Amino acid sequence: MTNRLASMFDGADAVEAEIAARPADRVDHAAQAADVIATYHPKRLHLVVDEVIVETPSTATFRLVSADGSNLPPFLAGQYVNVFFDGTSRPYAMSSS
Repeated sequence: MTNRLASMFDGADAVEAEIAARPADRVDHAAQAADVIATYHPKRLHLVVDEVIVETPSTATFRLVSADGSNLPPFLAGQYVNVFFDGTSRPYAMSSS
């Protein structure tokens, strides 16, 4: 064999034969990746207020849960959500124990 792979190491012919014998990969990897991304980074979450905790006279904690009862995606400290209500949106920092 005079191709580049055969000149790189002994046994290249066996490796090439094994690769050629494998069935074609027909998995839609782009769709699988899009599903995972949508799970962790949804475009919009529909949440309901589960509890309001008054922290000080001017601050409160709103515990939000998914409207359909599903788990919320994970987040990191410093991330925030835009809350849309009556045509207005405001950013709120997220926190969790």
